[in-house]
Amino acid sequence: MSDLDAPTGLDLFGDTDQEREASRRHDSLRLTFDPVAGAVEYEIRVNGTSISSYTSGDWISIAQPNTRWNLEVRAIPAAGTASDWSEMFSTVSRPPVPTAPLRKKYDVGDLGIAIFWDVGVRFPGHDSSHSALWRNQAESTEELIFESTNLMGEHVDFRYERHIAKFYRTQIVVPRSSVPDDLLGVPNRSELSEPLVAKNPYNTTKPKNFVDPASLETRRNGMLARLLTGSMLDVK
Repeated sequence: MSDLDAPTGLDLFGDTDQEREASRRHDSLRLTFDPVAGAVEYEIRVNGTSISSYTSGDWISIAQPNTRWNLEVRAIPAAGTASDWSEMFSTVSRPPVPTAPLRKKYDVGDLGIAIFWDVGVRFPGHDSSHSALWRNQAESTEELIFESTNLMGEHVDFRYERHIAKFYRTQIVVPRSSVPDDLLGVPNRSELSEPLVAKNPYNTTKPKNFVDPASLETRRNGMLARLLTGSMLDVK
């Protein structure tokens, strides 16, 4: 029997919900727990596989995205018997990171930006997954602007302010029911993709056939003046 207590307080690493969510990736997890008096190191067990010399806050590499992982920790003394295993902490790895969206070669000019994507990678739960499109502009917060019914889609963003570059990212969304024994009912969302940076070409340069309104007005007035003086009439 060990003189050490089993570790307690197992959770994802971080002080806020946002920090804890950031400790849950598609290929790694980061766990924290309360230190045990007299322990010189800790051993962690992930779905039954032990990893020695684990330190609270270290990243743990995992083999598969969108999968449930059960974690336990025990304290190791300098000499003697290890503690009992802690109570099990369970979490789900995130879906894989999708590829960035693409801009269509021909979109809708200065009215909006046409975007398409295909994030159809295979992973546990991909058959029931769909995709989402996020937008960020002018250093504002990221906002969800569109959700497709599957892992590919297209969208025209008509809410376009001139002279502002926009950043578009895709995301994989998986119903939590795809993970066995998960009753949370909250969708499991991937990390956002690398951004597509899109800027309307008409914001900084004139289109090929662009006619400046002021120039057009000048030309029109000139033609009227010449007509009135007969310079454009064949008068004999």
